Amino acid sequence: MNLNIKIEKRQTDSKIFRHLRTKAGLRMRELAKLIGVNHSMIAHWEQGRYPYPPKRIKQLCQVFRLSSDEYEEYQNGRKIPINYRDECFILINKMEISKLKAIYEILSNMNCD
Repeated sequence: MNLNIKIEKRQTDSKIFRHLRTKAGLRMRELAKLIGVNHSMIAHWEQGRYPYPPKRIKQLCQVFRLSSDEYEEYQNGRKIPINYRDECFILINKMEISKLKAIYEILSNMNCD
């Protein structure tokens, strides 16, 4: 498996499980307790820093009552609603300070009322 496919799968899994967690109304800490990991590991997985181990994917599917067929549908492009606030937060956390300053200027000049 080449690196691009691995990264793409990691990002897809991140979006799938972040969507399912927020849809279920669970906080990272709550989900972490359910599957026996530290909440920071959930954050790493959801931000695509680390791949989900197969054992954890199986646990998460059980927690969210997701069949293997449904999980495969998500991986093959089943539409995941975009949570713009969360997605922007993730992108901002990855940005260099110079880009953050530019984004700050743009947002500061917008009328957000």
